Amino acid sequence: MKHIWNICIAAYIICSCSLKSNATIFTVNVEDNEFGPKNFTINLGDTVKWVLDNSAMMLHSTTSTTIPLGATPWNREINQNVPIFTYSPSVPGRYNYHCTFHFLVGMLGQFTVLGPTGITETINSTSMELRGNTLLSNELELIYNIPKTTELNIRMYNIIGNTLYNFASSSQNAGSHNQKLDISSASKGIYIITLETQDAILSKKVILQ
Repeated sequence: MKHIWNICIAAYIICSCSLKSNATIFTVNVEDNEFGPKNFTINLGDTVKWVLDNSAMMLHSTTSTTIPLGATPWNREINQNVPIFTYSPSVPGRYNYHCTFHFLVGMLGQFTVLGPTGITETINSTSMELRGNTLLSNELELIYNIPKTTELNIRMYNIIGNTLYNFASSSQNAGSHNQKLDISSASKGIYIITLETQDAILSKKVILQ
């Protein structure tokens, strides 16, 4: 039994050392109103580094919105005085984040962390997807998943942050949901759909042409 235990410890040490030796630092450029790149994939053991772009003049942040169960949330301002923030994910899965000052204009980001097997864990995360042909039907189909029963709000904002629609404000059960959103009274322009639960805020940009 002791021999087996020693083998397990040795395997764990080898695995940990392997992750550290192959770890890389992935840089996200923080520009005015945009993260670059907005979507990327890294391996468990890697580090994400947000760096303020030389041309950025506004105050920004990198703030987690939906992250895997057991992961550590973050909320850090990025500015001329503190231009760099690093984060090392400890749990595989999909991580969503935004700038708290500019998420209404689409300053959002996402990265996926692959585990040692290359498989991500997304069962316990909140997700949102928009579907629909707004040119033909003036209707959007919102498909979303929530991991537990929660108070939920779905709203649509214009680019300056005014609320145009409040589609839902109620308690909803865990699972997948589908809602049709009537946006027939909205004029051409850029809008933001937000889905807010007690634990997460997700945002999607909508362009009406």
